[in-house]
Amino acid sequence: MALKLMEIPPHELSELRPYSSATIDNLERDSTEVINRRPIFGKISSGGHFAWLVDGPSLEIVQTKTGRRLSCWRFGNKQPCQILCVKQYHFDDSTKLLIGLAVGIGGMLCVYDPNMSSVVSAIKFPFAVSSVEPISATGGSLLPTYLLCPIVNHFFGVVAVGTTGGRVFLVDMCLDNQVLSDESTPCLAEPLSVKVSISNITKKRSVAIQGGLHLCYEVDPDNHKDEEFIYRQADDTVIKKFKISDVLVSELLFVEQTDSLVIGFNFGSFQIWKLGIPELHYASELLYEVAPITHLAYQEPENDPQFFVYLWVGRGPMLYSNNSNMLTTAIMYQLGYKEKTVTESGSYCYDDLLCVTVYFEYALTPDPTYTSGADSVGSRLLSMRVVVSPAPTETVHDELDDGTEVEYSVKRNDLSLLMLVWESCQSQTTTKTNAALFDLNRWYHAQMPHSVRLLSGKDQCAYVAVYDLTSVMESANPDLLVDAALVPKTLRKFNYKTIYNPSDYLLYPAMLSFDLNCVMEGGVLVADIRGNAESILLKFTSDGPQMMLDVPTVYFQASSNELIADRLSEPTVQYMREALLTIALDYGLVSFFSDCILTWSESSQGAGMNLRILDYFCYSRVAFIKADLDRICLPLYDESGIQLSSNDINMIRHYISVLRTVLVVYRLLINRAAPKTEQGLRDLEVKQQVVSLILEHTQVVLWFTKKGLLPECQEASGGYVPSNFQYPESSLIYAYQNRRAELRGMLGGEGEVLLVDMFIKDLSPTVSELWLKQNDGNGHYPPSSLHSLLNIYLLDELTLTDKHCVMSYLLLDLMAWTKDQGHDQLADNFEKFPEFFCLPSDMISLMRALWLMDHKEFKEAEVLLWDHNVTRKLSAQMKMLILRLYLAQGQDCCALKFVNKVMDLPKTVAEAKAVITTYLRNRLFVSAYEVFQDFTNGDNAELVIGHLCQEAQQSGCLQNLLGLSFTPSEEELLKDYLKNSADKKSQEILIMFLLDRGHIIEAATLNERLKARSLNETDPSARGRSVVRNKIVNGFIECLPAVQRSLIGHPSTRLIQPSFERVEQPQPLSTIVHHTSTQLLSRAGLINQTIDKIRETRQPIDKDINSAPGLKSVVDPFATPPVTPKQETRSRRTPTVTVRPVSANKKLEQTPITRLLAGIKSQRSKSLHKKTSVVEGPVTLLNTPEIVKVRHDTPS
Repeated sequence: MALKLMEIPPHELSELRPYSSATIDNLERDSTEVINRRPIFGKISSGGHFAWLVDGPSLEIVQTKTGRRLSCWRFGNKQPCQILCVKQYHFDDSTKLLIGLAVGIGGMLCVYDPNMSSVVSAIKFPFAVSSVEPISATGGSLLPTYLLCPIVNHFFGVVAVGTTGGRVFLVDMCLDNQVLSDESTPCLAEPLSVKVSISNITKKRSVAIQGGLHLCYEVDPDNHKDEEFIYRQADDTVIKKFKISDVLVSELLFVEQTDSLVIGFNFGSFQIWKLGIPELHYASELLYEVAPITHLAYQEPENDPQFFVYLWVGRGPMLYSNNSNMLTTAIMYQLGYKEKTVTESGSYCYDDLLCVTVYFEYALTPDPTYTSGADSVGSRLLSMRVVVSPAPTETVHDELDDGTEVEYSVKRNDLSLLMLVWESCQSQTTTKTNAALFDLNRWYHAQMPHSVRLLSGKDQCAYVAVYDLTSVMESANPDLLVDAALVPKTLRKFNYKTIYNPSDYLLYPAMLSFDLNCVMEGGVLVADIRGNAESILLKFTSDGPQMMLDVPTVYFQASSNELIADRLSEPTVQYMREALLTIALDYGLVSFFSDCILTWSESSQGAGMNLRILDYFCYSRVAFIKADLDRICLPLYDESGIQLSSNDINMIRHYISVLRTVLVVYRLLINRAAPKTEQGLRDLEVKQQVVSLILEHTQVVLWFTKKGLLPECQEASGGYVPSNFQYPESSLIYAYQNRRAELRGMLGGEGEVLLVDMFIKDLSPTVSELWLKQNDGNGHYPPSSLHSLLNIYLLDELTLTDKHCVMSYLLLDLMAWTKDQGHDQLADNFEKFPEFFCLPSDMISLMRALWLMDHKEFKEAEVLLWDHNVTRKLSAQMKMLILRLYLAQGQDCCALKFVNKVMDLPKTVAEAKAVITTYLRNRLFVSAYEVFQDFTNGDNAELVIGHLCQEAQQSGCLQNLLGLSFTPSEEELLKDYLKNSADKKSQEILIMFLLDRGHIIEAATLNERLKARSLNETDPSARGRSVVRNKIVNGFIECLPAVQRSLIGHPSTRLIQPSFERVEQPQPLSTIVHHTSTQLLSRAGLINQTIDKIRETRQPIDKDINSAPGLKSVVDPFATPPVTPKQETRSRRTPTVTVRPVSANKKLEQTPITRLLAGIKSQRSKSLHKKTSVVEGPVTLLNTPEIVKVRHDTPS
C-alpha cells in the first residue's frame, strides 16, 4: 500500500468564542436562505489582532482572541451594493480598510476607519471595484524615485484599483490634503490623459483637489478597444480578446522588492507590470477552463546568489461566489532577475526580469498526496499568505563607478514560509478543511522538486506539512471556516537537545509548532499546532508510566522522528527503555519522572521498570556526562590555548540541562519514594549532593569560557596566543605577598592579616588545602591558576554563596588588572558575574568592601561597611581584624566609626584592648574608661589596666587618663603598673597621681627614692623635672602635721602576726578505728557500670565508624538506646561530601564522607559477603583528571 502524506491534527483547541447576536444578525444568517446564500468571506489582519467578515453589503470587524465586536458597517443605504474585496491600508499611525464595492452599474472605493466606525473617504468609479492593493502611504520626496513612474510620484498615497472590464488604476488618495467624502457624497475618480506632461501634473492635481476629484493613472489604457478586452504579451502580441463584460481583475499584488504589480484576472491568467516605467514585463499563457486567480503571494529564499524569487498563484472559485465545483490549485512560479540593486537606506530591488517558469504545483483536494488521476468534487482556497518574520540584517559590499567599495546594511524579512488553507468537498454533502505549510528553504535543499514527494519509507515530506482541521470544524459545527492564520510570534522550531548533530529532518516544516487563529462564521478559536517531535514529548508527559507498557511502539515513533540518534537495527527491550529515559532526561521532562516515581513507589514493578533501575540509569548517565566533561574541559587548563568549538559549548549547555533534570529526579526519589533503610537514603542523598556539585562547577566553567577567561595560557607567552586571557598569577601573588609582609610588620604575629585570608579561613580549611596541593600553590589567596580556583566548586563544605563570594573577590582583582591593561570591555564582563549567578546584594557589597580594605581604599570601603545588611555578615574575628587594620594603618577616625556602628560589646581581652585603643587615639578618655569598667573582672583587670595605661602613655595622654575617678581597687592596679613600668617617667607620674589622691606620705616616700637616683642623672631635663617635683612634694609635706612628717623616710612598723602549729586529732585509747573506703553509688551509676561490662565482652568496633560525624555506631542491645527510623521524620538535609581533585596514587583527605566510607568498608569487610558500597561511585565522580600543561617556548 502506497504511503500518504501524514495530516497533523491540532494538539489542543481553545473554547469557541461566539460572536455577539448583533454581529450574527448583521451578517444576514437567515436559516431559510442557507442553501442559496453567498458564503461569508473575510480575512485576519496582518498583525493578527482583528479580522473582518463580509456578507453582501455587511462588514463586521471582530477581535481574533475573544470574538468581541470592534466595529461594523452596512453599505448601500440608498442603492443595492456588494462588497467584493477588502485590504488593509496603514497611514496616520492607524490601520484603515480599503473596501471595493459594486454599486449598481458602477463601483466605489471606500476607506473605512475601524476605530471611528465610519467611512472617511469614498471614490466613485464607473466600473465595479473588484480588487484593491495598497502601494504607498506617502508621496513626494518621501517616496523612492525608482518605485513609481514620474507622474505617479506626484501622488500622495497610492492605491491600485482593479475593476470589471480588466482595468487597473493607480489612484491618488490625497493623504496630504484629504478631500472630505463619504459613501453618500463620494468623490469622483479623474483619469489622467496619457499625453499629460510631468510639468503640468502638479497644477492639475491642485485643481482636482479643489474640485473634489481624485486623479488616477491607468496602468494599461491600451488593453480595451471596441468593447473588448485585449490580453497581450510583453511584446504587444495579442493572445486573446474577451468581452469586457466577461473580464474583471480578480486579484492584485504589489511586490516592492521587484517594483512590480501582479494583476490576476478571472480567466486564470496574470500579468507582471513594472511600475517604475510603467511597462508590461510578463503575461502568463492562456489556459482553457481554468478557475479565476483568487490569491497571489511572494516569496524569497534565504540565500540565492542567482537572484531568483517566487510568485504563488492560487486559482479557484471567488470567495464571494457559492460555486464550489472548481478544482483549486496553487502554483509557484520562479522569477529570475538579472541584478539586485541596494540603496543607501538599506532597501533593495530586483531589476531586469529574465524568465518566469512554473516550478511547483499543488492541487488542493481532500487527499494531500493528490495526483492528476484522483477524483475531487471541488475545493475553495480560503487563505494564501506568507509568514513574515524578521531576519538578521545582511551586509552587502558594492563597488561604485570610480572603483570605491561601499558597504550597505540590507534590512529584510524572512519570507520562506507560506501557509495555505482550503476547504474541499469529499462528496456532495461532506467537506474537509486542511492547511499546509510550505518551506521554500527546505524545498531548495530537496533539489527543487515539482510536486510533493514523500521521504523514503516515511509518510512525511521534507518541505510541505499538512494539517487536518477536522476537529476545528467539529467544534464550530455547522459553521464553516472563514480564514485561518499562523501567529508569527508563536512560531518556534523544535529545540533539539542531544549531544549529536541534529538531523535535517528536525528542520522540516512538520517539526514546527505554532498557534493558528481560526475565524469561523459564528465565532473564533485558537488551534495549538505541535510538530511531530514535540507531540511525542507531550506523549511522555500525558501518558507517564503507562507509556512504558508499550515501549517498542513509542521507541519506533521517536526513532522515526529522529529523536534517537544512535539507533540499532535490532534493539533489545532494555536498550529501548534506556533510549526513552534518555529522551526524557535530554528534554527535561520532569513531570514524566514525577509520575513514574510516584507510580513505581506504590508498586514493586511496572512494565519491567522500578526505582532501582531508574536510580542506576541516572547514576550511569551522570558518570558518562562527567567523563565527557573532563574530556572537553581538559584543554582549557593545560595552557595550550585551544579554544572550545561551538559544538563543545553546545554540548556543555546540554549537559547542564541534563544535570538539572537528574538533580530533580534525585530530589523526587528522596522526597516521594525514600528507601526504607538508612543506608539507601544516605546513598541517594550523597548522589544528589554529587550531582549538585558537578552542576555548579560546570555552570561556572561555561561562564568563564563565554567571557573569555578560559582557556588558560602561560602568563609569559602572550605573544603566541594574543586572543586568550592570561591569568596574572605572578603579578597577583607578588602583590599579595608584599601586602601580607607589610601588614605583618604593622600588626605582628603569624595570623591572618588580610581580610580575604580571614574570610577563606572562616569558610573551611579545605580551600587552603586544595590550593596548597594543586599546581604547586602555597595555600593562600590568590590561587595559582584558574583551574585551582574553579575546583572550589567541587568542595562540599562550602555553600554555593560562599564559593561565589570567593570567585567575585578574585574577579575584582582581575577587573582592576584588566583595566590597567586597557581592556575595559573584558572588565565589564567580570562585573556581571554576581548578577548572573544571583549573588545576594549584601554579599556583593561585603566582598567589595573586603577587597577595598585589602587594597587601602578606606573611604570607599567605609561607605559599604556602614550598611547593616553587610555588617551582619561579618564574623567577630572579621570585625576584630578590620578594627586592627584601621588602627595599624593610622585610620583612627575610621576605626572610631567602625567601633560605634559595627562592633559589638567586647567579649575577649583582645577586643577590649582594641576598642580601648580606638577611644584613646581619638582622645575619648571617658569612653575608654567605661569600656575598661564594663569588661574587667578580677581575672583580667591587670591585663586590661596595663593596656589602658600603656596606650595612654604612648598617645601622650596618660595624665588626662589619671584625672578620671578610679575605684580603690583600680587605683591599686594603676599604682602597680606605674611602679613596675620600665618608663622613667612612670615613677614621676605615679608621684603626681598619689599627691592628687591625697597619699602624701606614700608620694613623699617614693620621691625620696627618686632623689637618690637623680644624683647620678646627667640629663639636664631630668634634673629640672626633679627640682620641680621636689618642690611640689615638699609643699605637700609642709601641710602635714609634725607626727606624719616624722614618718617620712622611716620604715613603717609592722604588727607581728601570731603563728599556729597544726596538731593532729588525738586518738581515743578505748576505741579501735577501722578506715574504709566507702563509695556511694546511684542507680544511674549502676546501670552505666553494667553497660560498660557488656561492651567489654563484645568485639571492638573500628574507631573510624564511631568517630565519623553524623554516623551512628553499631546498634547493640541494651548498650545503646533503641532507634526506630521513621520516614516522615528523616532529615532531608544533604550529607556533607568532601570533594577535592587528587591523583590516582593519593588517598582522599579524611573528611566526613571519606570517614563515612572508611567506616562502611571496615564494617562490611568483616561480614561473610564482601560488597562495595554504592556511595563510593558518586564520590569518585568528583575527582578531576590530572592536568599536564603544555609548555611553549617563549620568544627570545
